[in-house]
Amino acid sequence: MSRGVALAGVLALSVTWTTAVVQVSPEPEQKDARPVALPISDQPPDRPASTSVPARLGYKAASRGRVRGVSSAPTDDIPSAALAAYQRAEAVINLADKSCKLPWQLLAAVGRVESNHGRTGGNLVDADGISRPGVRGPRLDGTHGTARISDTDAGRVDDDPAFDRAVGPMQIIPSTWTEIAVDADGDGRRNPQDVDDAALAAAVYLCSGPDDLSTRDGLRRSVLRYNRSQEYVDLVLSIMAGYQDGDYAEAPNSVTPSMTLSADDHAGPVERSSPEDRAHNFSHGDSGPAQPTQPAPDHPDESPDSPQDPPPTEHEPLARVKKKVEETTTAAAHTVTGVLSIAQATTACAAAGLNALLMPRTWRECIDRHTR
Repeated sequence: MSRGVALAGVLALSVTWTTAVVQVSPEPEQKDARPVALPISDQPPDRPASTSVPARLGYKAASRGRVRGVSSAPTDDIPSAALAAYQRAEAVINLADKSCKLPWQLLAAVGRVESNHGRTGGNLVDADGISRPGVRGPRLDGTHGTARISDTDAGRVDDDPAFDRAVGPMQIIPSTWTEIAVDADGDGRRNPQDVDDAALAAAVYLCSGPDDLSTRDGLRRSVLRYNRSQEYVDLVLSIMAGYQDGDYAEAPNSVTPSMTLSADDHAGPVERSSPEDRAHNFSHGDSGPAQPTQPAPDHPDESPDSPQDPPPTEHEPLARVKKKVEETTTAAAHTVTGVLSIAQATTACAAAGLNALLMPRTWRECIDRHTR
């Protein structure tokens, strides 16, 4: 996959504007979204973003609406910084590509499965959304049920010069990260350990195809591109449905989670029953019980042939999504800039001793002078 010229000034949304768009409460810590440079690829993604195997993560999808290994709150808590990152990524990607209709709960479900929102392995998510000391998956050397991926990044992304390791809260493999890496929070870095960058990068990947993620088939195809395991898809969508039902709690940043799942948790699974309609968003109203999924193979399915879950199809290049991100968010930035200019002009005119009620004409002239 070739890498083209970076687009500058892709993302410039104010905290107020983003909060209004996604209609979130003020509690999650929001950060200004600075200009973002997104790499352009002229080819569709030819590799998954993640190679995680659910059985190795300690999860198992049971019947529809039931997930073993994931208990009720406070276990299903989401750090404030991660929650804000998921919601902001939803707002940005859906403005850029209105046909995608990605829900933030999907990103949250991926983050939950992959790393418990950046907190697996003793990591904590700080107020800036960075997992510390850093989430790195197992060495992908083909042993212990892992895929075999020789080093593709000279260790620059994953600190392993021999084999690749998935990195960050969304556990993206280095070869894919180099194609979708973004600086979503304007700190001057494209950091896979930063949930802001990782969540928006995952959103770009999930929306890189032609799928409508408000439909069951669209969701499944998109997630199956992200990780080519049917069991992974079932698990992510089950957790997503729970989040859509409000089955989560916001947690403070830099706090150890009540439970971080690992393979050991599979020995004593916890089942949580969900409302019957929990799977409605991706089942087309099929209320019959689903059969338990089979244990995941040692390697992710490269050619899934489940009749109800069509395999990933050829889709438009990542450049399609990135171009729309540039166009849409640049237009939004102009709107925000105008609002800020008016606010600044109002302050200047008031400081000059003018009053909009007593001197309406003079007030308008003053505002016009400052906003031309």
